Amino acid sequence: MQRRKFSREFKLEAVRLVKDRGVAVAQAARDLDLHENVMRKWVRDLSADPQHAFPGHGQMEPEELEIDRLRKEVAKLKAERDILKKAATSFVQVLRRPLESAQYTSEQFQRLMADHGITCSMSRSGNVWDNAAMESFFSSLKTERTARKVYRTRDNARADVFDYIERFYNPRRRHSTLG
Repeated sequence: MQRRKFSREFKLEAVRLVKDRGVAVAQAARDLDLHENVMRKWVRDLSADPQHAFPGHGQMEPEELEIDRLRKEVAKLKAERDILKKAATSFVQVLRRPLESAQYTSEQFQRLMADHGITCSMSRSGNVWDNAAMESFFSSLKTERTARKVYRTRDNARADVFDYIERFYNPRRRHSTLG
C-alpha cells in the first residue's frame, strides 16, 4: 500500500475543521478518512509553529519558489511562442458547436463543415457524457450547498466547499453515474 500525500492547504483546512468549526478530532479524522493520530499530529504541529508547520511539498524555500515561478513563466512564454508560430503558418480554424445532436450526426452537415474548414466541438456520435461528470458535480454543489448562500469572506466560502467535498459529497464511494 502506497503512503498517501496531502498538500499543506489540505492539512490547514483539516485543522481548521477542528479548531475553528469545533468538530471533534476523531470525527474529523473519520470524515476525512485519516487515522486519528495523524489528525492530532497536524493540530499539534500547527499549534506549535504555524509558520513552519507542514514543510515539504506544501512549503518551499524561497529559492525553490523562485525556480518554480521561473519554470512556469518559461512554460507560458513557450506556449505563447508556439501559438504565434501556428497562427503565422495557418488560418484561424473555426469551431462550431451544433445546437442539436441531430445536426451533428447528419452526414450532410459534417461534410458541409469539413468543406468550410470548420471543426465541430462535440465528441463523436454517441459520446454524450463528455462533460457530464463535472456538470453533475457542480450541479450537486450548487443545489445542495451554495445556492442562495452569502459568504462573508472568500475563506468562508472555501471552507464550506472543502467541507462539502471532503465530508458530505462522499469521497470514499465512487458515484456510479460519474464513472
